[in-house]
Amino acid sequence: VGFFNFGNTCYLSSILQCLLPVVELRDYLRGLQSPQSTITAELANIFNHAYSNEYTKLAPTAMRGALRDLGTEFSGTGQCDSQELLQFLLDSCDEDFIASTFGGTIRSTVECWNCSNQSCKEETINTLQLEIPNEEEGEEGVHLVDCLSTYLEGEQVEDKECEECNYRTVAQKTLELFGTQPPVLIFHLKRFKWLGGKSSKIHTLVDFPVGDLLEVIKKCEVRLVGGTSH
Repeated sequence: VGFFNFGNTCYLSSILQCLLPVVELRDYLRGLQSPQSTITAELANIFNHAYSNEYTKLAPTAMRGALRDLGTEFSGTGQCDSQELLQFLLDSCDEDFIASTFGGTIRSTVECWNCSNQSCKEETINTLQLEIPNEEEGEEGVHLVDCLSTYLEGEQVEDKECEECNYRTVAQKTLELFGTQPPVLIFHLKRFKWLGGKSSKIHTLVDFPVGDLLEVIKKCEVRLVGGTSH
């Protein structure tokens, strides 16, 4: 099923196209009896029409109307950020469903370089925000696994006060995907960086096998079902 664009609303169409193949979201939306919001209701209508085998193209006019009525930044015909729209749509759905389908846990560990004390903190997320390793123009492309490895290897934290020795020193912060991972993982590639008060886009290509299972980390395999660049 395709979607009609209204002005520069291809970001909306691309996100809807990415969501349609997600079986868990399809079953949830098509089984809803009383949607908790107008956005969820319109998402359910789109899925019901898309899977009815009666349409080859859909016009998401009702969804745009709901976004406009709520006074969101997505109410006009201008270009918007597709990842921000995706997060908005997911936030409109039931919290328990989102947590069980898209929610994962990240554990951050900060180790003091003075006394080697480690402090751990766990955070629930539904999107992994990944840096792109080779960000210079002309650099060769990278693989999605490279982006995830860069994310998990962490960073040095300057002038960090240790809660154990109370000494201010450099600390090493590392991240790990903790516990059972969700059925659906969302990767957000951070395509913009700030330099000298201005933002610039990173054009490095990121490779990901289409249709094949990929082990992104040990015992965690994923299959690409959609991607958008808006």
